Amino acid sequence: MVVVSPKNSGVKRARSLAEYLDAPIAIIDYAQDDSERNQGYIIGDVEGKKAILIDDILNTGRTFSEATKIVEREGATEIYAVSSHGLFLLKVLCRIVRCSKYQGNLGNRLCCN
Repeated sequence: MVVVSPKNSGVKRARSLAEYLDAPIAIIDYAQDDSERNQGYIIGDVEGKKAILIDDILNTGRTFSEATKIVEREGATEIYAVSSHGLFLLKVLCRIVRCSKYQGNLGNRLCCN
C-alpha cells in the first residue's frame, strides 16, 4: 500500500495518513503547472501496490480522475480515493465513475444535479 498526494499542496495531508498507516508516500508532480495535468509524473513508487489518493476537497473531480490515470499508468493494482469534503454535481460523479480502477470513500458530501 502507498498513500498518494495527487498534487504538491497535499503532501502534508498524505504524509500524515501514511504515518498513521505505516505506509510509504508518493507525490504526483507536474512539469509545468496544473493546467497540463495529464503530463504528471510520480515521485515515489506505486507499481504493484494499492494506492490511496487523499485530498481535502473534491469539487470538480478533475484532480482525482487525472491522478487515477497517472497512478494506473505507473502500475498501481488498486486505487482508492479519500476526500474529507465532496461537492457532487452530476458531471463530477460521471467523471469519477469513468475512472477504471476508482473506488472511493468520501466524508462530508453535498449532492446536486
